[in-house]
Amino acid sequence: MTSQYPVLMTIPKLQKWIDKIFDVLDNYIDEIPNPKHKEVKRWINYLLDDMSYWGAEWDEAHRWAWKNSVDVSYPHQIKGKLKKIEKQPDSKEKRRYLSVLLEVKDIFDKFSKLKPVKRTQVKKETDKERYVRKLASSDAIKIANDALRQTVDRIEKDFVKKRIEEIKQMIEKYVKADDKAKYAMRRGNAILSRYHFNKDIDNKAIEKVAKAEGEAMKEAFLMKNVDKLANILEKKGQLKGKPKHNSYRKGDFFGSMNIEFMDGSKFTVVNKVVSKVNYHGTWFNQFPTTFHDVVMPDGSKMKQPSEKRMIEVFAIE
Repeated sequence: MTSQYPVLMTIPKLQKWIDKIFDVLDNYIDEIPNPKHKEVKRWINYLLDDMSYWGAEWDEAHRWAWKNSVDVSYPHQIKGKLKKIEKQPDSKEKRRYLSVLLEVKDIFDKFSKLKPVKRTQVKKETDKERYVRKLASSDAIKIANDALRQTVDRIEKDFVKKRIEEIKQMIEKYVKADDKAKYAMRRGNAILSRYHFNKDIDNKAIEKVAKAEGEAMKEAFLMKNVDKLANILEKKGQLKGKPKHNSYRKGDFFGSMNIEFMDGSKFTVVNKVVSKVNYHGTWFNQFPTTFHDVVMPDGSKMKQPSEKRMIEVFAIE
């Protein structure tokens, strides 16, 4: 099957992705398990990424594609880009880029004919439904919001400073990069588009972006965490003083605080933001809340204090 791609198979760096792709595709006719489907799709994306580093001959072809806005970053763009390429004047670079793109299109077409299907999942005894908390009262929400806002107000300023430096580094590395670095050119163009920067980027524009990110992260942090804490405070009642801030991590949305109640029970809650990337290469945030050193009214410690146990066990003792 791989012999059908004479141009792609002349490049060792691309051969490995083609071999991986057809090691899977050759085993399926109409349907493909969903995990395998995601895996092959990821490899096709990697194939397109590595095309940017092919070599001198390909470098000129990729430069031509980039300058004419017909370079392909993701397989779903191929069909539309081919129509644009057809309208371009004939040249050696155009023919070279087109020869490779048509081979990649053929691979993607074969892949697209396979229908992804879910694997049969056997429900295990340990599988549990996701816990759904009830909406707390406005008073409890205010206490939780005020406590958590103290945490994020401390963090936000350092977070903005950190993001300013990170954005500056990205601009220096990609936007102001050597014109011959194709991957850098593509990343630089994406950065300009993402942050709505002009070519002449000043510190004021960077600071504006960083502050907007800090404000958005703060509000998301509060939205995700206030209800979790408010339900416990409302159900338990008899709060002993205000929550005491224990620590926070400079430049990151991470903080912990100690909460005590009149009956002697207490716990430490940790709120943080965890950044992850999915198989598409898209970054997203999660906002886990964890409970530690949970002491019951009788002085005993709670084992494995999940949010559900904190509401249904700790808060009613």
